[in-house]
Amino acid sequence: MTIKKMTTIKTTKAAKTPNLLTGVASTPKRSISSDSLEMSRRITNVWRANKNKSGIDLTQQKAAVHLGVTQPMFSQMLNGSVSINPMMVLSVASLLRCDLGALVGGLKEYKILHAVSPTTSIEIPVTLTLSGKPVSGKVTKIMTHTISEAFAVEIDTDEYAPRYNNGEYAIIDPLTQWEVGNQVLIRFGKGACLVRVVSSINGSEVITHHPTVVGVSTTIDLADPTITVRGVIRGVQF
Repeated sequence: MTIKKMTTIKTTKAAKTPNLLTGVASTPKRSISSDSLEMSRRITNVWRANKNKSGIDLTQQKAAVHLGVTQPMFSQMLNGSVSINPMMVLSVASLLRCDLGALVGGLKEYKILHAVSPTTSIEIPVTLTLSGKPVSGKVTKIMTHTISEAFAVEIDTDEYAPRYNNGEYAIIDPLTQWEVGNQVLIRFGKGACLVRVVSSINGSEVITHHPTVVGVSTTIDLADPTITVRGVIRGVQF
């Protein structure tokens, strides 16, 4: 498993940071496949049909929290402005309680999902808290579509509310290569962790922003082995 390592933390506050609010504004435009565009259309239809059903009752903001993305990113998923990877499709199917087979049927880009059931859960370890305290013997359940190497971090601060609330568990994917728009977990040695949204990547310099506090950005230089990006945040277990 390869984990990018980082150093030189510089946090600044800016009066206006319009590009940092979405985490995607500085991303170079990529071509979006026809399958991904069709997936956006299907997810949008399911979203409209299921979001207000009993037991689901979601806003875009709530859905984004569950999926581990920002609300603007979720909106872009619905309107076809960004590509949707298979793991996200599985997360959406689980969240909206829809038929995964119908969602991916006929789309070659998502054929890996055809034999997956989004209804079976497995246990993953809760390894630490955001403040850096080790956790032993605690587990939480996630859907089997999430990678088996996933782990959970206990939220023990109010800093990230309402996106991540005290007592919840952030689900961390340590294998997927993180990119602009991802919410990631950054850890300092064996100490505390930060939750940040990747805003831009320029060589070894990575600019991130706070997921809930507007105007707070953190610049990180990819060098120091004592600082690591532990993985992409894939969702929250309540």
